[in-house]
Amino acid sequence: MRFSVCLFVLLPCLVSSQDISSFRKGNLFKKSAYLSLSYNGSYQSRDTAEVNSSGYLASFRGNLELFSIQIPIHLTFRTGRFTAGFSNPFVRFGMSPSYRWIKLHLGHRVMQFSNYSLNGITFLGAGVELTPGLFRFSGLYGTVKTPNYHLDSLAFYSHLIQDYRRSLYGMKLGFGKDRRHIDFHFLKTKDDYIANTDSLINRTIFPPAENLVLGAKGKFAFLQGFQFEVNADLSTLTNNQLAREDSLQDKRSRDIQKFVDPFMTTNNTTRANLAYDASLQYNHRFINVGIVFKHIDPNYRSFGMHYIQDDVEDITLRLGLRAWKNKLVLNTVSGWQKSNLNSIRRNTSKKTILSANAMVAPHKNFALQGSFSNFTMDQSPGIAQLNDTFRLVRNTAVLQLSPQLKFGSANWPQQLGLSYQQSELEDVSPLASGFGTGKVIHYSLNYNVQARALKASMSLGLLTGTEQFEQGEQRRSGANLSFSKNFEKPKLAFRAGGGYYRLIAGDLEDGNTLNFSLSCGYSINTSLSVNTSLAYLDKSSLVTPQFKDWRLSINLNYSLFQNKQYGSNPK
Repeated sequence: MRFSVCLFVLLPCLVSSQDISSFRKGNLFKKSAYLSLSYNGSYQSRDTAEVNSSGYLASFRGNLELFSIQIPIHLTFRTGRFTAGFSNPFVRFGMSPSYRWIKLHLGHRVMQFSNYSLNGITFLGAGVELTPGLFRFSGLYGTVKTPNYHLDSLAFYSHLIQDYRRSLYGMKLGFGKDRRHIDFHFLKTKDDYIANTDSLINRTIFPPAENLVLGAKGKFAFLQGFQFEVNADLSTLTNNQLAREDSLQDKRSRDIQKFVDPFMTTNNTTRANLAYDASLQYNHRFINVGIVFKHIDPNYRSFGMHYIQDDVEDITLRLGLRAWKNKLVLNTVSGWQKSNLNSIRRNTSKKTILSANAMVAPHKNFALQGSFSNFTMDQSPGIAQLNDTFRLVRNTAVLQLSPQLKFGSANWPQQLGLSYQQSELEDVSPLASGFGTGKVIHYSLNYNVQARALKASMSLGLLTGTEQFEQGEQRRSGANLSFSKNFEKPKLAFRAGGGYYRLIAGDLEDGNTLNFSLSCGYSINTSLSVNTSLAYLDKSSLVTPQFKDWRLSINLNYSLFQNKQYGSNPK
């Protein structure tokens, strides 16, 4: 619950900046602002414990515009009460105004240097991007949060969060435009442990680290539709600034240490690793084809990224087809992949890799979608619900097949869909014991009908599935039903749903799960609205752990200004 709330909080903070280069006719001064207040609470009753938690969220989004100069402002505050026995305030704000070739970043912002250096992480500080003519410059300075544990329901050991500050600064210098350019960059990240040098947490669980990344990136478009792109980064990482200074590294790390020693702390925990890729592509209206080579050293890490799949090398061919007015769309990636690049592990994986996505729509009322992948191109894990608990997982292989049929009348449109999904997962949750690797298989049949005159809809779903992990196999089968209705007077939106599933653990009956949810949205006027939701889950297991879970959410949204404009242009 808190993880999803956290993601929701971040979304307003990461919006793109506003271009203020065009001064248009009209009113001189405009302002808009939106305020959101939320409460989220949950109660969990498990076999051996009861857990109560609650959190409050306040989010403000505003925009000031004077002479067409726009300044977006975003402020967020969250406070939560956790079982670890401390309060965790969560505050984020940020703005990115721009004018012609100047863009500023202030507060909590996201910038990118390359695929393997600064990419996707949020920093608190200041940054600038300058692109006058063919000149390209970017710079930033600030702090980032250490990603050892997520402060949400996935982390049972949040009291072990390290107590030092991680600062970063970097610069990118280049020449060219978007279609043709070359950039050089560096990123320096360091944990500040000076305030508490003798802390046990610094010497054992979370030693202070330091990271320096040097890299280059180039992109070149030529002829008609051809494009060549290359990324290369060298990351030098000292895992513990407090370690001994004697050298135990590999030869490459020792050679690089001599070069970077004046710029960072080096000792026997310093390692240097490479990550690079190159691609050649051809793009046409109906077809695109390309070849991509990628290499990431074992243990490659950059503190400017959340996560990366290391110890891998692959070469892939990519093909895309679009035909019959997009009634047929096909995208494929095929090639060869190898792991254990330095031969330091017991097992080496060499495999042919394939990823394909296809959509066929021979008729406007029928479509067939399918996808398959036996390797991961996504470097970010996500949330999945396994055995009625939320886990942080990474997909390693996926197979999906889904035909959809539309029928009915204009006032009563209906849709029937079948779905088959098979996923191979790796549990990467920051917990003492995880699910490990496993497979999840789901079959489902879904039916949806709308009554447009009544502004109502109903959905029915039948599902059966199997979860196979190291702890054993679990199966479930059941159904879910949902209903929604919108009212004109008052402005009210209502939705209710529930489901029942029979559980089997191995060869034994394992009881059942029952869930329902209720949500309601009420628009008091054009400026003020209230949304509430209530959810309940009861897992009455006989073999596996049983629990009950209540979740309540209340959200108030208020628009401070309804497009009010002040002032006017002089005649």
